[in-house]
Formats: sequence, structure tokens, C-alpha cells
Amino acid sequence: MSSVSDLWKGVFEHCIKGDTGSYFLASDENKSGQVVVENGRLVTVVYAGAFAQEAVEKLKALKSLKFSFSPDLVFPSALKLSEHEAEVLLDSLGFEEAFDSHISNNQQVVAEQDSEVASQASEPEYVEITYRGQKIKRLKETATNTKSSSQRIYRGQVVKD
Repeated sequence: MSSVSDLWKGVFEHCIKGDTGSYFLASDENKSGQVVVENGRLVTVVYAGAFAQEAVEKLKALKSLKFSFSPDLVFPSALKLSEHEAEVLLDSLGFEEAFDSHISNNQQVVAEQDSEVASQASEPEYVEITYRGQKIKRLKETATNTKSSSQRIYRGQVVKD
């Protein structure tokens, strides 16, 4: 058994991701319903013969609820929410706070990834060598920069052992 708030968290997540699918609901009182999300937009909320806000109010009264999500399945319903009705319904359930939290979490993750990349992209290492009496700095060769060759070459010709 899950709580109704778990259902809304899942709906919010699918709306944010732009998913399509249907939630199938069942209560202890043997009543059923559906919540349909299409391309991240809340399309239908039906429970125990009620639609939209009335269905949400009935769901809020429940202590526990069984539900499952079927991705890419749009449950057919004669009752559909308009865009405005869906926005009002989601806002009444706390979607705006969940969306803001999702955005701030994403920004924090991106900032952490940027700092990791910046720390890994350190200055290249140089090696000081002496060439014809002059000290010069050369880029330190790494395993990815070196070519391994089993042949020796002298003045452009392969030297055989």
C-alpha cells in the first residue's frame, strides 16, 4: 500500500519528464480510478465516479491506495481536463513546489559536475629536458600520446636487428 502523496509525486515526476502513460488506482474500499499523463500534461483524473477536483478530494480522504503506472498507455476517457484546469489542479496539489525543487536539484547537480570537470582539466604537465645545451620544457607524454613501435628507424629507414 502506498500513500496518495506518493501517487502525486509520481504524477509530478512524469509531468516534469514529459512522459506519457496512465496510473491505475485501487482503494481498500474496492473503488478504482485513473490518472492519465500525455506528453507531460495531466489529461484525466477520475476516481470512484468523480472527475477532476472532486476526484482529487476523494483521493485526499484515503489513507492508503494501490496504484501502478503503465508507460505509453493512454487510458481512453470521455472526460478530459483543459490545459487551464490541469494547471490549476496540479498547482493545488503542490506541483509548482515540486517543479522548483526539481529545477534547483538539477542546477546543483550541473554545478557539481562542472566543478568536477574543471578540477580534472588541470594544467598540462611539462618535463624539463636539455637539448644542445639549452634547457627547454616539453609536454609530458602520456600513454595516450605515445606510439609504441617495435621497429627502429634511422634517417627515415627501418633498421633491422
